[in-house]
Amino acid sequence: DWRPVALTPIVSKCFEKPGENITLYCDCKSSVGVYIVWYRTCSHEKQPSLVLKTWLDQRYGAPHSDYQSTFFHLLNPFPDFHLVKNNFSQSYDLLITNITETDEGLYYCGTEELKVKDEEKIIQRYVRTYSNITTKILLHKDSGESCIICALFFSPLKN
Repeated sequence: DWRPVALTPIVSKCFEKPGENITLYCDCKSSVGVYIVWYRTCSHEKQPSLVLKTWLDQRYGAPHSDYQSTFFHLLNPFPDFHLVKNNFSQSYDLLITNITETDEGLYYCGTEELKVKDEEKIIQRYVRTYSNITTKILLHKDSGESCIICALFFSPLKN
């Protein structure tokens, strides 16, 4: 569900050729019980939306790869997408390696937190917040043309 609720600047990235790497920075903060989520929406007919999440994994005492901290495990079936812990911003940035045309789209991060309400009965629900920055990635296909990027403004519907 999308509707214009606030103006959000889109930071545009244009790549001259496939195969480059890019790191997208997240301005949301993670903490105990608050997890970073990365989203991608795109206009490709055959390309679904993408959601990458971090979650606390207390079963393991060691990282599973160079991109994961001791207590976090990335649910990621996409080998070219890596959530990289940013200790300075207390967040997870998104590293996309070997970028291709299928990686084009609008990217933004957010947080997800499971809240419990105790009213007439106990209810659990996810509370989501979204970043103030959206990045549009376009792959420049013809070196004879310049990359033209339109300024767009949108914001996801807040839950």
